[in-house]
Amino acid sequence: MMTRHRCLPLSGRRATAGFSLVIALILLLAMTIIGVTTIRSTVIEQRLANATLDRNLAFQAAEAALRVGESVATIHARTAPALSQLAADGTCDRTVQSNCADGMCQLHDPDCPLRSSDLTVTAWATASTVNLGPLMGQHPQYLVEFLGANFDCAPPDPTSPNDPDNNCKRYRITARAQPANNDRATVMLEVLFATE
Repeated sequence: MMTRHRCLPLSGRRATAGFSLVIALILLLAMTIIGVTTIRSTVIEQRLANATLDRNLAFQAAEAALRVGESVATIHARTAPALSQLAADGTCDRTVQSNCADGMCQLHDPDCPLRSSDLTVTAWATASTVNLGPLMGQHPQYLVEFLGANFDCAPPDPTSPNDPDNNCKRYRITARAQPANNDRATVMLEVLFATE
């Protein structure tokens, strides 16, 4: 018995080889798109992680500067003479407003804008005692503003019509920290600090 082999004509073989080439190119294109997308996603996630790390470090540095400012306020509360609250008359007294040195600003005029709102004010003090790791750029800064000395020391007592306990001092402490990478936002924190 004789077997016959069927051979495809030459044109059929070329058509099959051309079809395989097209399929291979389409698969290569799909793999390239998937690879590029994966790389882009990884780069974006890395940038987000770096930004989060920088922000957390700056936040912690600003928190540490707040603690330094609180210690400055505590020392001021113990050593400064008793001062009365400034009367609000609707005009800003710039002589009182500019009375700042080494991060401590004397009695704040309530009619003036906050000193901490002016980022260029020279009263900002550097919290050089804050231990920074190699990932932080410069030391954080703080600004302590004395708000007055006649605040209530405790919540008012409804049973006592005349509450004489209103000689406690209040301070506004603002701290700021800049990450080492200067294209990141500065972190600013503010707290009202009460002393007796």
